[in-house]
Amino acid sequence: MTLKQIAQQIAVPESTLRLYRDEFNEFVPATGEGRRRRYNDAAAQTLHKIVEWKKAGTGANAIRQELARTQTPMERKNSATQDERIAQVLTVLGGQGSEIAMLRAEVGVLRSEMGRLIALLSADQSGAKTMEAVQRERLPG
Repeated sequence: MTLKQIAQQIAVPESTLRLYRDEFNEFVPATGEGRRRRYNDAAAQTLHKIVEWKKAGTGANAIRQELARTQTPMERKNSATQDERIAQVLTVLGGQGSEIAMLRAEVGVLRSEMGRLIALLSADQSGAKTMEAVQRERLPG
């Protein structure tokens, strides 16, 4: 899920959640980068705990100690299981497959249009009006 979705669930501004994520990033598992960054349920729970601790006035060092007691910072790097990584790759490939199919359809349409235009040009060159003549007729004055 996205940070925006987590912020909506917790009912805090996304900017606040982003600040906490950056402050405690070693404890917030994420996959992807930038706008494609996604968080699992464990990350959402960790962020929710951080929000609650911050609301209660708990300091950053105490929060970090509590997080370190229940999870290790390396969990962030190892958070995505092999099955999760495979699922992510398949999702990306599925999207690319759809895009390739769409591009192939567009290329087919363009080829058909080129064939039609070539036929028109051939007909124009074999005695009918040339494209230049047609354009002159269309121009005013």
